Amino acid sequence: MLHEKEFHMSGKKVKIKKEVKHQQNPNFGGSDFIIENWWDRVNGKSWMECGSNPAVLVYMLRSLESERILPMDDEVVYGHTDDGLGHIVHVSELDI
Repeated sequence: MLHEKEFHMSGKKVKIKKEVKHQQNPNFGGSDFIIENWWDRVNGKSWMECGSNPAVLVYMLRSLESERILPMDDEVVYGHTDDGLGHIVHVSELDI
């Protein structure tokens, strides 16, 4: 586990920044996002070691398609949008 403590906003609802793009969800940017915790605290390891996980695959695609390059680090949280789908979001993409 990389993060010794839970994310300081775990369990809270925040907004995803409006400029964040998601090819499969045109309303992703600006949507509500309930943070579960750091990805590695939820899954036990870095997202970079979980390449077959659907949330990781979508995050990697979003990173490649993003107008700005997302950092290749473990400062990512797992959570859910209002539609109930789970996503990985880099902390820089959150409006907090």
